[in-house]
Amino acid sequence: MNIPWQDAYRKAEALPHAVVESRYTGELPYKRTPHIVFEHIEGGGTCWLCGRGRGPLCKTGHGNKFVCDPCQRDMREHHEQWAREAGTEPSQFTYVPIIDTLDLEPQ
Repeated sequence: MNIPWQDAYRKAEALPHAVVESRYTGELPYKRTPHIVFEHIEGGGTCWLCGRGRGPLCKTGHGNKFVCDPCQRDMREHHEQWAREAGTEPSQFTYVPIIDTLDLEPQ
């Protein structure tokens, strides 16, 4: 199934620097202010954790953040260990580049 927001993410990934914004368009009286749901920077953004490396935008427990490869691996291992200790399945989306999870999203 072809979903428009997935196309927007892939188009943004092809550019040197781009953002994808979303806004509520329904009938309920919610705020309609746009917010950034995806950002791509060629070469990656500065890592939110270590501040030295560069990496892609990932889903984290603190929202979408740029995370370098070493920090992604460390945090993913920590996330999986925590899930095992809690007796749950680790999220397939946490500390994984958002662009790599597009095909995992429910259709």
